[in-house]
Amino acid sequence: MQANYFHKLFKWIVGFLSLSFAVSSPPAGTLVRAEEIGQSSKETAVFIDPGHGGKDIGARGANNLYEKEVVLALAKLMMKDRVGKGDLLLSRNDDYSVELFHRTESANNWKAHLFISLHAGGSFRHTAGGITVYYYLDSPGRLLPEDPAGKQAFNLDSDRIPWHGVQYRHASESRLLARFIQTALAVRVGSANCRLRGAPLLALSAANMPAVLIEVGNLNNPAEENKLGDPEYLTSLAEAIGNGVDHYLNKTPGISSMDLHE
Repeated sequence: MQANYFHKLFKWIVGFLSLSFAVSSPPAGTLVRAEEIGQSSKETAVFIDPGHGGKDIGARGANNLYEKEVVLALAKLMMKDRVGKGDLLLSRNDDYSVELFHRTESANNWKAHLFISLHAGGSFRHTAGGITVYYYLDSPGRLLPEDPAGKQAFNLDSDRIPWHGVQYRHASESRLLARFIQTALAVRVGSANCRLRGAPLLALSAANMPAVLIEVGNLNNPAEENKLGDPEYLTSLAEAIGNGVDHYLNKTPGISSMDLHE
């Protein structure tokens, strides 16, 4: 009974956020542009990708809180936070499915400046938790594209670089963006609860711009499920991610790519 109530309450909150933006649900694969919710058009366009959707619910907590709902609510709060700061595009603005590679394809076609994919994971360990900010890294020890040998191997100056290698053009900037966002989130949740990692994530591999994936918590951890169902907590995450994006765009001194090797 309590689980059903919890789930219904969160779905009501997500629905309320949808009404507050006055944006109708588009068919799968279309984008929500910033102008549609009254944002001013600036030079910087940030593409937000709420993971999963439709029949793909993602992770599910004990109280039936779905990953697809958490990340959609977070994306809409990020949209609200970025009013007046530039265009913001969404891969989806309601509960429908978008193919994995169509997400980065859409961001590339819109020539977005940044790509941020949102997720809330699950784990067999119910005590696992915290936030992880990922940047794309194919495998440990692989040549980095900014190295002379790596640049030659990936031929990054070519217009015909394979789609699965295009993220290597942005390796340093993606890691820098990840660091800024991780630092901003750590202010809200504590540095011990916010990690930075490189991983060969398909969700990022074809993004032709600096790109990160943020896993905002573990839904199988009851304490974290409760937090991720709290609009105030999600609002604080949205603001922190926005701060990290702003610091990256302004290139706030004090952080460099040399800090990013773990």
